[in-house]
Amino acid sequence: MSRLLVDSGISWLGKIPEDWTVAKVKNRFFHHKNVAKEDAINYDRVSLTLNGVILRDKEDANGLQPEDFYGYQIVKKNDIIFKLIDLENVNTSRVGRSDYEGITSPAYILLHEKDEVEPYFDFYFKNLYYQEIFNNLGGNGVRSAINKDDLLNIPLLIPTSKDIKRISNYLNNKCKKIDDIIKDNEKEIELLEEYSKNVFKDEISKHSTEVFKLKYLVSKKLQYGANSSGQEYNPDLPRYVRITDIINNGLKSDDILSLSEEEAKDFILNEGDILFARSGGTVGKSFLYKNNYGRCAFAGYLIRAQFDDLELSSYVYNYTNSVLYDEWKNSIFIQSTIQNIGADKYSVMPIPIPIDRNAIRLINKNVLDKTEKIDKVIEYRKRIIDKLEELKKSLIYEVITGKKEV
Repeated sequence: MSRLLVDSGISWLGKIPEDWTVAKVKNRFFHHKNVAKEDAINYDRVSLTLNGVILRDKEDANGLQPEDFYGYQIVKKNDIIFKLIDLENVNTSRVGRSDYEGITSPAYILLHEKDEVEPYFDFYFKNLYYQEIFNNLGGNGVRSAINKDDLLNIPLLIPTSKDIKRISNYLNNKCKKIDDIIKDNEKEIELLEEYSKNVFKDEISKHSTEVFKLKYLVSKKLQYGANSSGQEYNPDLPRYVRITDIINNGLKSDDILSLSEEEAKDFILNEGDILFARSGGTVGKSFLYKNNYGRCAFAGYLIRAQFDDLELSSYVYNYTNSVLYDEWKNSIFIQSTIQNIGADKYSVMPIPIPIDRNAIRLINKNVLDKTEKIDKVIEYRKRIIDKLEELKKSLIYEVITGKKEV
């Protein structure tokens, strides 16, 4: 017989099993004391990253003074660590359980379970904290951060001891199976992307080639973009393309800017132009402009290569999506402590060109046909991952709120 569900009195929790209770977080967890500033240098430091909780050796603190450790807190093993976040990052992974002992900065909030450590609360906080708890602290979503008092007074759903163990075991088992399937699909995507990177290399290996520097293939000298900040987007003005606008499949559709006609006049893109990112985290990224993107001008951290021949332009762009291009970029980075590729380096980039120029069109066609098929499989795998993530999220919510009995 299914157990009776009763109203929890909390709108976002809804109905819960009648033998479960709702209490404030502070009734189940406590907070560790702060570390004395003069003692902090003797502790390793614990941090929460998107990849989980990490430990920074105390040697990393060389040069810091005692006053730099004001408000630092002692971390015990199995503490749940929360990041003080803004609403823009509400769906990022900013809560984790520590496997380490040390200290952490006031940027974090710590909870330590008063009783035995239970994975149930990991699932609870990691899945309800962002989607429900944090949003409800703000009422209408206007809050930008959470503090210790807020967290300690959050309603916490507490099952019976027997249910806590049952739920923990069930979710550990089910989530591991789902995560294993996700990892298999992620590995498959990695292999497909690696294969895609080798398509161009495989195609040109079928032909005799000679190597040309990029500056001998372009129709004009490589050009840096406009040094302007742009303005609010206006469809009657040229779109202003910045490094951050370039995504894998073209140009993003949100947070876009325009450039005035006067500022854009020397930087209007033409069909077949290739843009290269010259610095930052996207250094080396390339973009092939086509007229269907609409009128565009490009920004200063991008470099334009122009071509008289559209087939040659597509060929060079295919090269920039190959393992050969990656090898060249890596050789540039090894030579410099700063990841920056300026026009001087791009201009001497070596590109293998078929001696029989008629082969360029054939290579482009074969690369396009093969990479499109690969991309379709990659997108299929990504959809599988999305569905599995949705399944896991739904499963966890149903189980940890008692709506699904296990």
